[in-house]
Amino acid sequence: MNSTELGCLVSSYQHRRPSLYDSHSFYYISKLVLAISSVSSPISAVGNCLVMVAIMRTPYLHTPDNILVGALAVADCLIGAVVQPMLMAVMIKPDVFLRICPFVTAYTLVGFVCSNSVSLMAAVSGERCMALFQPLRYSSIVTNNKAFITALLIWFVWVVAGCCSCFGGVLFTIGQTFAGIVWFASCIIIGASYIKICLLVRHHRRQIHAQHAAISSANTNTASQAKIAVTMGYVIGLSLLCYLPTTFVCQIFLHHQAA
Repeated sequence: MNSTELGCLVSSYQHRRPSLYDSHSFYYISKLVLAISSVSSPISAVGNCLVMVAIMRTPYLHTPDNILVGALAVADCLIGAVVQPMLMAVMIKPDVFLRICPFVTAYTLVGFVCSNSVSLMAAVSGERCMALFQPLRYSSIVTNNKAFITALLIWFVWVVAGCCSCFGGVLFTIGQTFAGIVWFASCIIIGASYIKICLLVRHHRRQIHAQHAAISSANTNTASQAKIAVTMGYVIGLSLLCYLPTTFVCQIFLHHQAA
């Protein structure tokens, strides 16, 4: 099989060499991926689908934070329902990735677009910060329409970047450069946001212990918002932890390709 046989919209990258799929390391890694994905894929697809349905069908959940969470659930649902099954297909039968160009293009596009999760996580983190640090201005600054437009804009930008990633040359470089910069910036936003939130929660708890008195309604609201923010922090942190291995390997591969 020569390089022309491997050529399609997505460039014939080194990781599509048939020899790599015959190695012992790929055999063991594929078994591990299949074991994990066979469990996590249906859970992710069904769980996030239920989140989307609950948000759409429950009027009192139509709030800015839940709109952003719903947009994040769409991405995670696609990962569980589309990306992971496609990855499992590659693990079972590598030829679908080596020979079938429409499969390669679809897998690259959907996988890339669903990487918008990190941008949506950053948006959720920013929204939680606004709710805690600007409580009086929050309702006027953060609205349902603005949250919806923000989610749509994030999806649109990542779809455009994903389309670029399906082509070689300059467009591929632009798409990958965009992804790297956005991932790095989003992680900084998420980290900075939750450091501020954790410091606020710590300060709030110290105040409560120092006063030994009933908490005012304002403090109660702050405590409630802080609890929601911390919970979202755990969810986002766990999600990023799951993304990091793949991101790390992809970045090493891209730098290797550039060299």
